[in-house]
Amino acid sequence: MSLTSIRAALDARLEAFTPALSIAWENMAYKPAANAPFVKVDLLPARTENPSMMGADAGTDLRRMRGIYQLLLNYPNNAGPGGAAVKADALVAHFPRGLSLVYGGVTVRVFNTPSIAPHFNDGSWYVLPVSIEYQADLYS
Repeated sequence: MSLTSIRAALDARLEAFTPALSIAWENMAYKPAANAPFVKVDLLPARTENPSMMGADAGTDLRRMRGIYQLLLNYPNNAGPGGAAVKADALVAHFPRGLSLVYGGVTVRVFNTPSIAPHFNDGSWYVLPVSIEYQADLYS
């Protein structure tokens, strides 16, 4: 349930971005409109950590879930980098370091300023990655 809550919290924040984005959700069918930019979303969980035993005998063990909320901005090739770069900067501002999001009793934190990686080309698309590192601490 915790991974579901993490994804839901981050997805809800992305859906609140204005102006609205055309979004290709993970593992969902999506056909982009001709020459219309869109963002592809992937949740990339990392290894779960157990930073302390915090009273494991009493049933309060700490589980830390980290990962990357990966946004791939897809813009038509041969249109220059400007549109994608402006949108990437806006998404970085929309997911600031320290942002806390809550869903299903799970608090998800953005623990670093999001990173914009070098672009790559994918068929007829210029793709600019924006990586948002998240963390959620869960007690059991």
